[in-house]
Amino acid sequence: MREGRKALPQIMKIAGFIKYCMILLVLSGLALAYGWKNHLLDRYQAHLERERQIAEFRNQIGIMHDRAEASRNRVKQLDVNPVEKEAAVRRIKGWTRPGETVYRVEETPSNP
Repeated sequence: MREGRKALPQIMKIAGFIKYCMILLVLSGLALAYGWKNHLLDRYQAHLERERQIAEFRNQIGIMHDRAEASRNRVKQLDVNPVEKEAAVRRIKGWTRPGETVYRVEETPSNP
């Protein structure tokens, strides 16, 4: 009789473990079916693609900020350097040839 009492809790532990495994299997199946029905894998891949595009756009924005800063510095340089200013105007108007260098010749004041 004593052996029967010891065996009963052991059987209950095994039955509980089997019940736990069955519930886990059913829930896993339901989760998989939900994901399949709602195309979660496709949505996740689209999300990753959007994240990649956002990173690329942020990189492009950084490059554009650097170019804008370089342009601001060139504009400031035009205010300070009249030779640069003349060269820029000639380039914009199309009055230069490729590889042409602009020189500015200033007259020296004559001493009477």
